[in-house]
Amino acid sequence: MESYPVNLLLENRRCLIVGGGAVALRKAARLLEAGARVRVVAPEAVAGLRELANAGRIELVSRRCEAADLEGVFLLFLASDDHLLNRQLLEQAQNRGILCCAVDKNWSAGDFITPASCSGAGLQVAVATGGHSCVRSKSVKNFIAGQLETLGGGVILTTFTVTVEKNPRDELNQELILKAGPLLKLVTGVREFAIFCDGDGLEIVTLLTPDERVKRLLRLILAAAVSTPESGDKVKERCGEKAFTYLLRKTSGLDEALFSVADNPDAGLIGSGLKRLRSILIQSESLPADPIKGWREYLDYCRKF
Repeated sequence: MESYPVNLLLENRRCLIVGGGAVALRKAARLLEAGARVRVVAPEAVAGLRELANAGRIELVSRRCEAADLEGVFLLFLASDDHLLNRQLLEQAQNRGILCCAVDKNWSAGDFITPASCSGAGLQVAVATGGHSCVRSKSVKNFIAGQLETLGGGVILTTFTVTVEKNPRDELNQELILKAGPLLKLVTGVREFAIFCDGDGLEIVTLLTPDERVKRLLRLILAAAVSTPESGDKVKERCGEKAFTYLLRKTSGLDEALFSVADNPDAGLIGSGLKRLRSILIQSESLPADPIKGWREYLDYCRKF
């Protein structure tokens, strides 16, 4: 079943939860985070719900839910273990135009389903499978939750220059691109990158989250993917202003090389960040005389990126 993702604005809206178990507690906690006015109706409630009620954060009514409880409700969650009651309330709520979610076997008759979600670093991520697999959506959500801090940070321009001393250029460069590109796409902290041939080796231009763990992982990937003992490969890393100044000296070849990866998807992940970099590098002849000006402009952009 396909669904349409939305983010509801629930500030000061009345939301009703029918049921007093662990599921109801989770729903109440998330609704409170969204600023909703939460009412829970159930004959019995877990300790967490009672604590929220004692703290004045939710209204807890200790009885079986009735049709009259639907009055003035904007959003309804049916989390009772009484499937017949849930079905009856679902029909009554829909007749009143109340958005309703049933978390039992009546879920497909409801108006919406809630995705597995997580938040952090100013981001909110939701994962849904259209009701096909809660286990799968939770698994993906848990993975993303561990990456949010990295994903939510800013980015820093970083270059890696890979020089090759012994192997034939054409043969080795193609091998490097085929190995390194797909691996870089797997690193969460690599927001954008481009790999292109330059002289006797390769240039790798990246936008990385400012996390040493990400750079350490990237160095390990490069060491494993592009270095062989026989070739005498060398990898030199530059960050921030040093990377910008280095690229500025190479501007004449950067215009075409940086975006030649369009012909090879495995050689790059180009977005607005690297496109802006290219624009700044080639837009003015005055930059070589005042590289700091160009770097500051790009740094301001990266801070908002």
